[in-house]
Amino acid sequence: MKSNMQQLLLETENILHLNMETQKKKGEKFNVFSILKMETKENGTHSAFLKELLDPNGTHLQGNTFLKLFLETIHCDTINLRTAKVKTEHYIGVRNDAAKTGGRVDIYIWDERNCITIENKINAPDLNAQIERYCNHKKGNNRVYYLTLFGSEPTAESKGSLEPGKDFYIISYQKDIVQWLTKCLEAFTDATIIRESIKQYIILIQKLTFKMPTEEEKDLDVLMLNHFNEASHISANFQKAKERLTEEIRIAVFERLKLQFGDEFNIYLGERDTRYRDSPIWLKYKAHDDRELFFGVESFSPLATEEMYVGVFSLDGKATDYAKNEYSEVPHWPVYYNLENDNPEEGISLADSATLQKLNSDEAYRKWLIDKILSEVEKIISKHRIPLLSFLNNKTVSG
Repeated sequence: MKSNMQQLLLETENILHLNMETQKKKGEKFNVFSILKMETKENGTHSAFLKELLDPNGTHLQGNTFLKLFLETIHCDTINLRTAKVKTEHYIGVRNDAAKTGGRVDIYIWDERNCITIENKINAPDLNAQIERYCNHKKGNNRVYYLTLFGSEPTAESKGSLEPGKDFYIISYQKDIVQWLTKCLEAFTDATIIRESIKQYIILIQKLTFKMPTEEEKDLDVLMLNHFNEASHISANFQKAKERLTEEIRIAVFERLKLQFGDEFNIYLGERDTRYRDSPIWLKYKAHDDRELFFGVESFSPLATEEMYVGVFSLDGKATDYAKNEYSEVPHWPVYYNLENDNPEEGISLADSATLQKLNSDEAYRKWLIDKILSEVEKIISKHRIPLLSFLNNKTVSG
């Protein structure tokens, strides 16, 4: 099996190389979104671009053509095209997790009676009761869509007991958005700049969803089926390999944190290792080891849909008086900061394939990442060490 597996990997590499050559000939490596480090920005890139196309009053000057095609693609006929409006970051009231109402909607489409609420997820985590809150907005006149790269479901914390296909709908970039954008390209032959912008955006989605041209994709399908057992073994073990690599990073950070902060804090590996999406490390004051607020860094998992961040963690996820002047929509993290790469516009995610490749093959990069995490933890502790300790002390005194 070893030689067959090596053959499968070698031939797969050849197909990927052919795909790279095709991209090079077509000039597809030159992508404005990638060059400007905007690939995974949910609001600044994806929501903004989709909204501009969907908006009948958008700068494309194509009226409701794109919106009409989108509604056809997602099988929705509740919006009046003549009066439809579109906006991003639409405020639907003060967020109330207990009542399951309010929040800000990524993409909002509405007419004089009905609306469409789209929650757009690239990397950001689901918020508590998020889908439930949106479903309670204009109940009976609102269709809620959960948009992700591959069509994954929202977490139980977000959707509660609501059911996809019944209470809300799941759509994906990989299928629905690409299908819609392809229809947009076919709708007209003029407006070259618009067409090229849409093409570049499709290429970006294909990159994020590992999509290849049809012929090369067929070649890969045939190759995997011809090496069925080997492909099955690789598929079954690939996730384990990523989990093993990221767990090595988590343990290395854990050991370094113990050396640097062990005198002041009890350092814990979270109960969930990198097989789980939320795989953290916790730092608790020794004098307040049993308290609900402590420092943390998350997530080390290759399953994480969000970038890594450090901050102050709230165990019960309830609102706290601590850091009330710092804004955070994440109940469990009243204070948090994303870990930034060398480029300040680019975060660090251990779900990113390029990052995992570098961690596996580049020892210098692995060392840089571990040092970077330690540095960011040191920053958050330096800023909040005294105020958080004072807060916990005062809470203890006041009962």
